[in-house]
Amino acid sequence: MNNNSNNIILLKRDEYDPFIDFLKGICIVLVILTHCIPYTIKRDLFFYLWGKPAVPIFLIIQVFHAYKKGVNHVKRANYEKLWQRIIKPFIIAQVFLFFSIICMKIATGNLDNISHLIKSTLKYGGNGSGSYYPWIYIQFAVILPFFACFFQKMKGFVLAVVFIIISIFLEMICNIVSMPIFMYRLLFFRYTMLIYLGYLLATKGYSLNLKTFLLSILSVFSVLIFEYTNYTFSLFIYSAPSWNSCHWICYFYIAFFLFFIFYYLYQRIGRHIKICGYVKKMGIYSYEIFLFQMIYFDFHKYVVKFFLWLIGNSIITYMFTIIISVVICVVPVVTYKDYQAYKQQQRSW
Repeated sequence: MNNNSNNIILLKRDEYDPFIDFLKGICIVLVILTHCIPYTIKRDLFFYLWGKPAVPIFLIIQVFHAYKKGVNHVKRANYEKLWQRIIKPFIIAQVFLFFSIICMKIATGNLDNISHLIKSTLKYGGNGSGSYYPWIYIQFAVILPFFACFFQKMKGFVLAVVFIIISIFLEMICNIVSMPIFMYRLLFFRYTMLIYLGYLLATKGYSLNLKTFLLSILSVFSVLIFEYTNYTFSLFIYSAPSWNSCHWICYFYIAFFLFFIFYYLYQRIGRHIKICGYVKKMGIYSYEIFLFQMIYFDFHKYVVKFFLWLIGNSIITYMFTIIISVVICVVPVVTYKDYQAYKQQQRSW
C-alpha cells in the first residue's frame, strides 16, 4: 500500500499489496459471523455497520482489480478463468450440498418436500448461506468492462452523480415492477454504486477529509434508519429485509471510514507476523472458505441443537457455536491449502 499521509489510502496497482489479502481475510470472517450470530445479537452489536459491509468490500476489491491498470486497459471478462475459479467450484459445492440435503431428508424420513427443494434450488440460485454471491461476482465480471466507458467520458462530481442516478433508477425499477425477492438477491442492482467506489480506489484512492467524513456520517445515519426503524422510501428505495443496508447511500462510510479502520487494524496486527500471516492466508483462500461455510451453515442448526442439549445454557451455547463455526469454516480450508502448497513445492524439487 502506498500511503502518502494518514488520511489517504492508495492501494498498490503494479505489485502485490498484502493489505488486500488481509482485508479479504477479515471480511471472510465477517461473512461467517453474519451467518452464525443470531439476529437480535447482531442488532444489539450494530453488526450492520461493521460486519455486514463484508460483501460490499469484496466487490470493491473486485472492481479495483478490474480498473487498477487504467480504464483504457480493461479487458472483457475471462470466461475460462471465471469458469475454473468461480463457477466450477460453486457448482461442485452445490451438487455436494444438494445431495447432502437429500441424504438428511432420507435419514429423517422427510421425503415429502423433494420437489420443493429442487424448485427452491433453481429459484434462489443454489442452497447454502450466501449462495447469491457468486452470481453477483459473475455479473460484475461481465459488466465492469462496459462501465469503463463512463469513466473514460466523465470525471469527478459528474461521474458520482451519474452513478447515484443509475442506482436510484435501478431501485425504482425494482419497485415499479414489484421485483420478487428471489430475483433481487441474485441481481447486481443494489451494488451498482460500488462500481464507482471501486474505480475511485483504483485511480485516486480514498481520502478522509471533511467532505468524505460528512458523507460517511450521512451513510451511517442511513444504515441506522433502514435497519432500526420502519421508515420506507417506497419509490426510491427497494425494501428487502435481508439487504436493508445495501443501498447506494449506505456505502460511502465503507470506503471513507471503514477502510481506514481496517487499515489501522492491519498496522496494529502487522506487528504480529504469524497472526497477520494467517489472516492474509484466509484472504488468499477466501473463496474456498466461502464455499466451505456455505455447506457448513446448512447443517449449523444441528450443531447448535447438539451443544444446546450438551450445555443447557442458550447464551453460552451461542457464544461457543459462534467461535467453533469460525474455526470449523477456516482452519480445515487453510490447513488443506497449505498442505497442497507443501506437496506441490516438494514435487518441484
